[in-house]
Amino acid sequence: MIVKPENVPAATPTWRRVSLSQIDLMENRRPLDEENLQRLEPSIAENGVLQPVGLVAVGNRFLLCIGNHRHEVTKRLGHTEIDALVWPEGTPPEQMLVFSLHENHLRKDESVEDTFKRVTELARYHRCNFTEAAVHACVTPGTLSKIRKSVGKLCPEALQVARENKIGVAITYEVARRAKTEDEQTTWLKEHAAGRMSRDAIIKISGGKKSKAPKEVTLELKMDQVAFQLTFPRTVSYEELFDAIAKLKAGIQVHAKQNLPIHLLAEVMA
Repeated sequence: MIVKPENVPAATPTWRRVSLSQIDLMENRRPLDEENLQRLEPSIAENGVLQPVGLVAVGNRFLLCIGNHRHEVTKRLGHTEIDALVWPEGTPPEQMLVFSLHENHLRKDESVEDTFKRVTELARYHRCNFTEAAVHACVTPGTLSKIRKSVGKLCPEALQVARENKIGVAITYEVARRAKTEDEQTTWLKEHAAGRMSRDAIIKISGGKKSKAPKEVTLELKMDQVAFQLTFPRTVSYEELFDAIAKLKAGIQVHAKQNLPIHLLAEVMA
C-alpha cells in the first residue's frame, strides 16, 4: 500500500554502475517469471541492460526496487556489475512503486491486473477517485471500466490464464460479463490463448448481445452506519439470495486483503 507523503520533495536518481554483490532484494518482490527471463537473456547477452534497474541506497549497499528480471538475467550471465538509477537513502517507498508502475506501462509490460493496480495506486497516491487516477495513468474511462469489470468478475485461475498469455482487456471483459461459471471463464480464456476462440465466438456462444434483467423487487436495509439496497427478480429463491450475498462478501474480502482504499470500493465493485 502506498500513501503520498506530505511536504516531501521528490527524490532525484543518479545513474551509475553498481556491483551485483552490493545489491539486496526486497522481501515483498514479485516471483520471477522464467519465460520472461528466457526472453530477456539473449537480448541482455548481446546488448547489455538497455534499461537500468532502480535501486535505493541503504548505507553502503543498495535495495533493488525496479528490475528484478534484468538483475537476475545479468547474474545468470556471469556479469559482476549492472547499470542502475540510484535514488538517495530515505527515498519514500511509495515514490519507487509509482515509478515502477509507470515504467511497466511505458514498456507495455502490463497485464489487466497490472493496469488496475497502477490506477489504484495512483488513486491512493493522489488521494483521488478512479476517474481522476485514470487521467494520471493515461487510461481512457471506457478502458478503465472494462478493466474493473475484468478484475472484479474473473476468478483467480482465469486471471492467471489472462496474465500468462497476455490477453488484453477486450477479451477479458467479454469473458467476465458473459461466462456463467468460473470454469467457463477459464476454459474460454484458454481457448482464446490457443487461437481457437475469437471475441466474436465468445459473444456468439454466450447468446449474443446481453440484455439487462428487469428489476422487480428492491429491499432497502440499514444496519448501524451501513445502508443496503438489494434488487432481484421475484423468482429468486432464498438459496440464490444467500449465494449472491456470499459472493458479495467474498468480493469485498478480496479487496480488503489488497488494502484497497474503502472509498474506491463502490467504483471497483460496480
